[in-house]
Amino acid sequence: MAESSGFFADVSGDREYTSDWLAKYISSIVGNGTYDGELGVTADGSAMSVTLPSGRAWINGYYYCNDGNLTLAIDNADGVFNRKDIAVLRWDVNARSIAAQVIKGAQASTAVAPSITRTAEQYDLKLAEISVPAGTTAITQSMITDCRLDKLVCGIVTGAVTQVDTATFYNQIQADLAEFKGTNEAEFTTWKNAKYTEFQSWLSTMQNIPPADAAAYLQGQINSRAYSKLDCKKTGTVYALSGLTVASGLVPCVFKADADYNFGDTFTMDGDVIATVLPDGSGLEDGFFKARTVLTGVYDTDSKTLNFRSGGSDYDTLPAQVENFYATRDNAKVTLSWTNPGDTNFAGVLILRKTGGYPQRPSDGDRVYSGTGTTYEDAGLTNGTQYYYRAYAYNSKKQYQTLYCAATGTPLEGYRLDSMPVGIKIKFGSIFGKKIIQRVTNLDGSDVTLIADKIIVRYAIDASEGNSGSVGYRGNNRYSQSNIHQWLNSGAGAGEWYTAQHSEDAPPSYSSAAGFLNGFTNNEKELLKAKSIVAVNSRASPAVTETLNARVWLPSKTELGLTSGYTEGTKFAGFSDNNSRKATSTADADAQTPDKSTMQHCYWSRTPGSTSRTYVILPDGTSLYSYTADNSYGIRPCCCLSGSAMLHPEPDSDGCYILEEG
Repeated sequence: MAESSGFFADVSGDREYTSDWLAKYISSIVGNGTYDGELGVTADGSAMSVTLPSGRAWINGYYYCNDGNLTLAIDNADGVFNRKDIAVLRWDVNARSIAAQVIKGAQASTAVAPSITRTAEQYDLKLAEISVPAGTTAITQSMITDCRLDKLVCGIVTGAVTQVDTATFYNQIQADLAEFKGTNEAEFTTWKNAKYTEFQSWLSTMQNIPPADAAAYLQGQINSRAYSKLDCKKTGTVYALSGLTVASGLVPCVFKADADYNFGDTFTMDGDVIATVLPDGSGLEDGFFKARTVLTGVYDTDSKTLNFRSGGSDYDTLPAQVENFYATRDNAKVTLSWTNPGDTNFAGVLILRKTGGYPQRPSDGDRVYSGTGTTYEDAGLTNGTQYYYRAYAYNSKKQYQTLYCAATGTPLEGYRLDSMPVGIKIKFGSIFGKKIIQRVTNLDGSDVTLIADKIIVRYAIDASEGNSGSVGYRGNNRYSQSNIHQWLNSGAGAGEWYTAQHSEDAPPSYSSAAGFLNGFTNNEKELLKAKSIVAVNSRASPAVTETLNARVWLPSKTELGLTSGYTEGTKFAGFSDNNSRKATSTADADAQTPDKSTMQHCYWSRTPGSTSRTYVILPDGTSLYSYTADNSYGIRPCCCLSGSAMLHPEPDSDGCYILEEG
């Protein structure tokens, strides 16, 4: 626990205040949010874009200003599904900036806006939600929902404004109302006119009928609207319906089924083959009705289609939808997995497959599975073709839960990464413009851990901090606060990744370089899994372990199979003796960051030694600690990928396997 205060006059450098301290001070006075009436997202309906006008905002004590109209592009709409994007101001510690950007939402029948990010490194103010209906070619103002007044996601700056102007929001409501009236009033007018014309025609007919015949005419019309009571006889897979009493138009029908309906059964009407559909246009599902069920429907004599009004049995409560529906690709197959709901209404799950888009109803696509299992292997597929799957939980009467639950997978020729042995090499990520050769060093379920096959660069773990009397003068050996941990996990551009982690933190000699992940493709970054790793804080008394999330990390002595005073993770299968720990340097590491020591081919672990020291793996595979700020030693990072990642079937000329894209 410590006290802090400011600002006081500086005497010989004893009152230095950091930008972080200043931001905390400002945030105690000025709340997060936009200035009143500023930064309202607009659109003029001319393009797939929105405009952010000039305005100001504060986030966590940091100031943002946009001095002119800023155009934000919106990705093209899908042809089938809707989408919701959000426009945000993102405060980014690693990028050292606040910038406006659009976060793209997921495509779905019922679109849901993506969540905002609020972590120690990034913090969003949501300015607006942007609705992108299927087939949209331009964004209009009515598609934008202003979120600035919602203090849970944005809010108005407090302590710096006096009144909120609601004119902008009123104008948006007016635009929404005008669009609603323009569409719905026109449709109603068309319907009203059609019905009026129909009535006038009927009235004209009635006026021309002698009074003595009017009653008989009306009775005939009533009879024509009465149900046709049909006979039903099932032979094999065909239901033969007969007894239609009206030859044209839409004819209400009723019949009693003489056998259970099974998926694929067909119907005839007085000898003609007919179609059968439900009110939503879908076909009948397996078990739609049972024997002796009385069914009603309307027969369209023009299209020869029997439209069932409902199922042949009472409606039961639908089950909850299945969850965690995933598709894992493989060679010529896709493995599906899911979690079934626990409620008593659940009787099974139907899974459909399509190409070109997701199934839209329980009869739209190929049925690949129906039952109560939680996995299914869809084999015999064509490599390179994207398959779309949708799951429908159903009850005992085969009534389907239609909440959106979908997954997609593209089978590829090759091998799953988790089917390969420890020791094989793959090319993954890049540094100095060249692919990094990585070695599989551990397999743990579906997690595959890689380690760089060679030393890829020579960097200090942490820069010298403070003066010669400071505890961090030779570098901070607390890995969670180290420069190297920040660099390895940043995708920022050159000179943009470093941010001070504590009051004495200092930038390293490589702070002008791009973040390590800046050299990775988007596909590679998506394949990286965030792992919880254990590191030791030896500065605490006594030393304590810390758990931190990392997508890339330095190995510990424990993971490298060396005896240590600390337990940091578990030993990797790829390390068994000193020989297995030996590593040489890449030509680029030697050229870009030459070895400045008398000992070549040494690389850092993350395990701390005594004050300001961290253990180094020596050329003979043993270890010795050295000052953390020494930039003579190499970096040999680890990362973790999902075992479902696919590799090309044959290694390249370097003996390395290549990851399939997509």
